[in-house]
Amino acid sequence: MKILIILLISISQCLAIDVTPIQKGEKAPANGFFLDTPNMKEVRQINEEKKVLKKENVTLKDLNSINESRVDTYRKLSEESEKALSWERTKGNGKGIVGFVVGVIATSVAAYAAIRVSK
Repeated sequence: MKILIILLISISQCLAIDVTPIQKGEKAPANGFFLDTPNMKEVRQINEEKKVLKKENVTLKDLNSINESRVDTYRKLSEESEKALSWERTKGNGKGIVGFVVGVIATSVAAYAAIRVSK
């Protein structure tokens, strides 16, 4: 763990921007842009805000993928529930029809038996 921290600290310093401070009236060491201290603070503030926005964007993307997975899960659950409900309706209708047919047969058998006994 310590080695990783040392490695990360040394890499970040290797990639740092080379900044040469100059005083008023001195010749600039190279071509480029000049930023005074207030503007440099503003640029740093913008960079910090940009980092925060990037983190928030990544967080929002993660939340979006989690939300999409939840929607898929609920959709699958809904489809399974609908299939189970349809099967239960079919079973209920089948039981009703079978019950009706058994009732008709039982009544017919009872009527036939009553007629046979009464003769």
